[in-house]
Amino acid sequence: MSSEQHWEIDPESILSQRFDDEVVAINLKVGVYYSLRGAAAVVWSALEARADRRGVLGAIQARYEGDEQQHAPEVDRFLAELSSEGLITPRPGAGAAPVPDSENAGRIAFVAPVLEKFSDMQDLLLLDPIHDVDEDGLPSGRSAD
Repeated sequence: MSSEQHWEIDPESILSQRFDDEVVAINLKVGVYYSLRGAAAVVWSALEARADRRGVLGAIQARYEGDEQQHAPEVDRFLAELSSEGLITPRPGAGAAPVPDSENAGRIAFVAPVLEKFSDMQDLLLLDPIHDVDEDGLPSGRSAD
């Protein structure tokens, strides 16, 4: 994977929220939600800051023990998985600088990022109009895709 690879998270179809050390992301197009913990949450935060591959690796290296040779294959695999799930898409342009985790003074042992996928609420998420509201918070209806 190119060190200059850039991605974006589509704010129209992907919602995410951080809860302590976990990020929960929902793909509204398919009604699937994901749990990202540990290194996966660090990668997601870097992507939200529009980091390119080098920036993502920098965020991982700031938080975890080891070096780029150890981290890169696992990060590349995880980025490919996020892309195949439709959570990120390639984008042109320059990336952001590494996103260091300033809350943690010491580096901890690296555990490869994992994407936990849940489809148990898929029918409800696809039917629930909560994400299709107008500025008053009322359901606005969904356009046919």
